[in-house]
Amino acid sequence: MSKTSTKHERDKNSLERFLLNCFDYFKKNRERVYQYILVILLVILAAMVIKYIMNRDTAAFQNDMDNAYYLSTNRSFLEFGSTPDPAPYEELAANAKGDYALILKLAAAESYWKEGTSEVERKRANSKAAVNDETAASLDPEKTFNKAFNEFENVLKEAIKSTDVKARALYDAAIAAESLASVAKEETVVTERLAKAKSYYQQLVDTIPDSAYAKPAKQRLISLSRPISTEYYKKIANDFINLPIPEGKADEPIVSDQLTDLDPNAPSAVNLEQGEFSLENDSATTSETSEQNQNAETTESSEIPSVETNVDSTDSLKIN
Repeated sequence: MSKTSTKHERDKNSLERFLLNCFDYFKKNRERVYQYILVILLVILAAMVIKYIMNRDTAAFQNDMDNAYYLSTNRSFLEFGSTPDPAPYEELAANAKGDYALILKLAAAESYWKEGTSEVERKRANSKAAVNDETAASLDPEKTFNKAFNEFENVLKEAIKSTDVKARALYDAAIAAESLASVAKEETVVTERLAKAKSYYQQLVDTIPDSAYAKPAKQRLISLSRPISTEYYKKIANDFINLPIPEGKADEPIVSDQLTDLDPNAPSAVNLEQGEFSLENDSATTSETSEQNQNAETTESSEIPSVETNVDSTDSLKIN
């Protein structure tokens, strides 16, 4: 007998002995085996239920986010020049829990920040207009930016476990601090707000270096560390605070108060009582008017020099 066949027989005998031992164990411990199988099935069932619940919650949250996004951006379509509405996000956040609530709060705060940016642009555009828009002139982007900044800081206080939410909140808070610096009324306030922005960027780079926001935060940190950046923000803040207000005002609609003095018996080309067009002038008047028009045209043509237009092969006009 060869070595290969011998090894095959030995493996076959080992497998048979293993199966026989299992069968013997099952006969002796049948109840215990059933218990083990039942426990395994229950564990698998529990895992499936947990996964189903998590997927259901995620799908429900995504659906709510989509609805909130639609309602938020709907204002942009209905009102020209408007920004996303934070109210739908805030309403959902009030009833949400955990990271879902924090994400909704971030979305609402970002809507406030966009609104502040829009207010800055509207005030700048109004300063260049001929007529003053009182609504645009009364906007307060600093107040709106401050609202967004406070919301970002509130999320930071609540985002303890989720690093993704915390990274996003840190980056957004830094951006809002920069925006506040660009509309500050005093140079010292500009410096303080830029320092706050740099501290948030630095915290993001140090604590969550693997975040997608870490790289742009590092770039902003390098840019703000240059002395020229502080001077730049002081200049744009000063320019914004001293934006000129147009002196012109919207014209009042002009409505003639002499409409009631019109002669109701005057000739008219439209007979309103009969609901149809009718000529009030007789044929003699019409022919006389036509004759006068012809004489006027003859006189004008005699005074105007003769002009001939010739179009050659190149389609150019020659005037002789």
